[in-house]
Amino acid sequence: MPMANRVALQGLVAALAVAAAAPQAHAQEDARTSCLALALPPEAAVDVPGIDGTYWPDLDGAAALPACRAALAEHPDDPLVLATLGRALLRVGDYAESVEHIRRAADMGNPFGQSLLGYVHFTGWGVPQDPELGVRYYRMAADQGYSYAQVALGWALHGGRGIAQDDQEALRWFRRAAAQGDRSGLARLGQMYDRGWGVPVDLTEAVRLYTLAAHLGDPLAQANLGLTFYTGRGNRQNDAQALHWFRLAADQDWPPGQTGLARLYQIGAGVEQDLPRAIALYRQAAERGFLTAQLYLAEIYDRGNGVPEDDEEALYWYGLAADQGDEWAAERVAELAGATGGTCGDPLAARLESVLADIRDTFELSPPISTCSMLMVADPALRQLLGGADVPIVAELVEDSTGCTEVCREHDTACRDATSLLTAMAEDWQELTELAEARNCEL
Repeated sequence: MPMANRVALQGLVAALAVAAAAPQAHAQEDARTSCLALALPPEAAVDVPGIDGTYWPDLDGAAALPACRAALAEHPDDPLVLATLGRALLRVGDYAESVEHIRRAADMGNPFGQSLLGYVHFTGWGVPQDPELGVRYYRMAADQGYSYAQVALGWALHGGRGIAQDDQEALRWFRRAAAQGDRSGLARLGQMYDRGWGVPVDLTEAVRLYTLAAHLGDPLAQANLGLTFYTGRGNRQNDAQALHWFRLAADQDWPPGQTGLARLYQIGAGVEQDLPRAIALYRQAAERGFLTAQLYLAEIYDRGNGVPEDDEEALYWYGLAADQGDEWAAERVAELAGATGGTCGDPLAARLESVLADIRDTFELSPPISTCSMLMVADPALRQLLGGADVPIVAELVEDSTGCTEVCREHDTACRDATSLLTAMAEDWQELTELAEARNCEL
């Protein structure tokens, strides 16, 4: 073959090789890009061109998992991919695998991974709950300038959780996050000025910071800004603006936003009065433990404001508020409980049936695993609850619990998950019995 032809052929082969490799490289990069676009949080996306990031309420973990698994297959040692996959797994509730990837990213020094590891230690998702260890990981990430961790560390310092309470130090971290334009940092800093935590009360500064954060979409800031418009505290009173900001916060399932919006519907301020809508919103927030919503809901049923008086319903919500330390609610519980007596009606009975149904579902899925998990919990309240649930306990495992070692070795994750579920159910049962005792009624 002439030299010119040989050179041309070699050039053609090289070009074809490059062409064949290009789609593969493009696909690899697409998987990584897709993963980050779907599941990377905005604070971690700051240095990633073309990626805006996704806030937790908007994260569709199931949609992100295929892209993130494909990205990890091609980039097994990429800490950003590891942490992003871990976040998507957290969203779908697969805590065990999530922690595995998050820990690897954190061990590589990635601040996003360190911050996530701090978070799971605070929540107890997939690891033993340990706020002190959570603070250590938050600090590692915060020291690298990671704004989410700076806010989280500041909130831990303010609450004295996992670390000594220190509002001055909390302010320092909130300011560092706010200086980066972090919406949560702006909102928390505004809250410090609003409440006078570590600084003199400065409502003008609080409203300024709330406004900045609210326009960036922070639900805490939106709800608090709505409150300033509703009350006229630090702002001009304006029901229409209150309605606007409360609604935006409520649309993000933020309990204070739901409560503020409910109040406007209840009294017809800035919107046509709609008591059923108000009650529905109060209930959403109250069921998530928001004290103010519990008190408003209790008062509605206690006084019959637009609905028939219902002592049982009022007593239930007052009881939950009293459990959070509200003294007035505790007084109403004592007053109403004396007049109730007998068998507990709804909603206590409904809550009990819900717990029993969850117990039955858990045991019916796998009696051996659930039986062993029951033995691991070893809670007298749980044993009492199981008697009422009529669940299929494996008697031989109860008689000789050594068999559980093998069961849980083969089904480690399922055993741990079932143990966590049963522990939570036992706590629910204990709470119900205490509420029934306070209400002078029988479950």
